[in-house]
Amino acid sequence: MEASNEDLEVLRQSEERFRLLCRASRDIALDWDLKTSEIWWSDRFFCDTQYGRDEVRWDTDSWMLRIHPEDRDRIQQGFKTFLSSGEDTWADTYRFLRKNGTYMEMGSHGYLQRNRLGEPIRIVGTIRTCSESLAATVQDELKTSFNALAHDLRAPLRHITGFLNLLEQTNREKIDDSGRRYVELIKIATNNLAGLLEGFLSFLSLGFAPMRPVQTDLNALLAEVCLELGKNCEDRVLHWNTTPLPTIHGDPTLLRQVFLKLLANALESTKKRPVTEIEIGCRKDPGESVFFVKDNGIGFEMQYGAKLFHLLQKLHNKSDFEGPGIGLACVKAIIERHEGRVWAESTPDIGSTFYFSLPNRP
Repeated sequence: MEASNEDLEVLRQSEERFRLLCRASRDIALDWDLKTSEIWWSDRFFCDTQYGRDEVRWDTDSWMLRIHPEDRDRIQQGFKTFLSSGEDTWADTYRFLRKNGTYMEMGSHGYLQRNRLGEPIRIVGTIRTCSESLAATVQDELKTSFNALAHDLRAPLRHITGFLNLLEQTNREKIDDSGRRYVELIKIATNNLAGLLEGFLSFLSLGFAPMRPVQTDLNALLAEVCLELGKNCEDRVLHWNTTPLPTIHGDPTLLRQVFLKLLANALESTKKRPVTEIEIGCRKDPGESVFFVKDNGIGFEMQYGAKLFHLLQKLHNKSDFEGPGIGLACVKAIIERHEGRVWAESTPDIGSTFYFSLPNRP
C-alpha cells in the first residue's frame, strides 16, 4: 500500500525536525547498526574530528581503531560485557583520534535496541566532548578561588600605595635620595603585582568564557585591532602588511583578543626598531587554516620557544619586554578552545613569526 501525501508530509517534517535538532545540538548524534557494523554520524562529528564524511568508511573497526591504544581494550571489553548484560543503556569515556593527529576526550551515551528475539541490533545515542564540561567545572572553581584571592590582595595593595603617597607628601624633606629610591621600588613592585592579578583574571575570563561561535570576518577584526593599537604608536614608523583573511566559524570576541595580544606582542618586540614591519597572513592546509603574525623584532632562541605560551614565562629582561607574560598564554587558551594549535618560529635579532591554526569547518 502506497503512503498518502499526508503520511509523506508527516515523515518529511519528522526528518526535518531531526536534522535541525542535530545541527542545533553541541553533541554528536550517532546511529550504529550492529548487524552491518556501519555507523552514521551527525555533521557535528565531522566538524569536531576534521574527517571528511566520505573519507572513511565508518564502522565498528574504523571507530575502534581511532580510540587511544590505552583506552581501546577497556572499551572493547566493556562494550562486550554490556551487550551480554541485558541492559539497554551504555555510557563510557575515551580518547578519540582526530584527523590532525591529536586526541579529543569523548563521552558516549547510547540506547540499545533489540529485536523480538532479544538480540542487539542497533545503538542510537550521543557523544559529548568531555573537555567542554570539564572546562566549565574548572572555570567555576578557578574563577571563584582567584576572585576571592584578588579581592583579598587588592585592599592591602591599595593601602600600601596610599601610605607611600602619604609618606612622600608629609615627609618629603626628611627622605633622602636612598629613601626615595626605596619608595619608588616599592611602588613598582605593587604595580607589578596588581598587573599580575589583572592578567590572571583576564586569562581566566578569555580562556574559559562561554563560546559563541558564528561566521566571523577576520578582516574586520584585524582592521579594528590595527586601528586601536596604532593610536599608541603615532611616534613610530609602523607598517602593517596584511593579506586577505578568510571568514571562519569562531567566537569573534575571543578571536579579536587573539589578534590584539599577538599584535601587541609584535609591537613590544619591535619597539627599538627604527622601522616596525608587521605582517599578518594566512594559508590553507588540509583540515585547517594557518594564520601568522610576523615581525622584525628582537626575536628569541628557538630552544626556549615552548615557554612563550605558558603563564608568566618570559624570555627577555623586563627592561626589554614589558608585561607580566600572560598575553600569549591567553592566545593559547583561546585557540585550543577553538580546537586549533599555536607555535612560533624565530631568529634572534631578526624577528619572530607566531602561528595559530583553526579547523576548516563547513
